[in-house]
Amino acid sequence: MRDVTERRSDRRRSVFLRAQVLWPGLADAMECSIQDASRSGCQIMSEDIDQMPARICLTFCGLGETFEGEIIWRRGNTAGVQFLPEKSQAPA
Repeated sequence: MRDVTERRSDRRRSVFLRAQVLWPGLADAMECSIQDASRSGCQIMSEDIDQMPARICLTFCGLGETFEGEIIWRRGNTAGVQFLPEKSQAPA
């Protein structure tokens, strides 16, 4: 049996939300879906994961909320995003 240690500080909840990924120099937003989320991060799914840089902005469709984050792992079409502290977010 594998010993898996949970490293997240916040509990994740299963969700399914549409979102868009943006970063400087990108002409059009890339579509993704949020698979689970917590106060500190989320798991995203997209066919374009391999094209995304480490730092991204996520805009949650229908909520009007945008968060700056850092991709901390990638597996296939999924990635883990850690939200960056609000004070480090770039001005709009």
